[in-house]
Amino acid sequence: MMSRPQEEDEKIHVMENQQEGEAAEKPKRKSKLPPQTVVLLVLCALLAAALFVIYRLSVKTNQSVLILTKENEALKEELLERKCFPPTDTKSWEEHEGKCYHFSTYGSTWQDSRRCCRVVGGDLLKIHSREKQEFVMRKLREKTSGLETFWIGLTDSLTEGRWLWVDGSPLNESLSFWINKEPNDDKYWHPDGEDCGQLIVGEKGQSRKTWNDDYCNFLRKYVCEKSPGFNQSSCV
Repeated sequence: MMSRPQEEDEKIHVMENQQEGEAAEKPKRKSKLPPQTVVLLVLCALLAAALFVIYRLSVKTNQSVLILTKENEALKEELLERKCFPPTDTKSWEEHEGKCYHFSTYGSTWQDSRRCCRVVGGDLLKIHSREKQEFVMRKLREKTSGLETFWIGLTDSLTEGRWLWVDGSPLNESLSFWINKEPNDDKYWHPDGEDCGQLIVGEKGQSRKTWNDDYCNFLRKYVCEKSPGFNQSSCV
């Protein structure tokens, strides 16, 4: 039978062992994540996976949109070219002094005429010499009968009275061929006036002076100009 001091020592020893055991278990309990944290981590992982999938899909979608946009632009150009050069119109180009010229046989607005020229790699006609003016007028007289009008690449739509060619260069007044009293920005036909240049062939256009300003949305024939194609010495 143990004495009282021995019993007390035994109790103290047991209590110390219990405290040591609890101290050893506490770190294990602290290392475990609360259920809320585990759920949050799982949700974050799922969200990250979803964002990755969305990113991949968006990349593929953007690529598809880019491809469709390019195809749409190509189709629009093809349709525009068909509109500009229908079977009833001859898509012939005539070469002169290293440039190619197309004389349309149907009418369109000044802006649409320019689009037609640009879709085949050219632009509306620019006249910068007497020789070129005479060449173009000679060709137009050969191709027309009676009074005809043709858009050229000249406009003062940005600033009234300041005439610019389609390449942005200003008109050289010493090499202009306006009919007498033109340009006059006449507003009789439309309040917007006359901001686009044209050639008149026929009754008023028998002399060298054949330029006139006109309302840009009237339907007129037009003259395109372009350089020969790459590595080509003649027009196609």
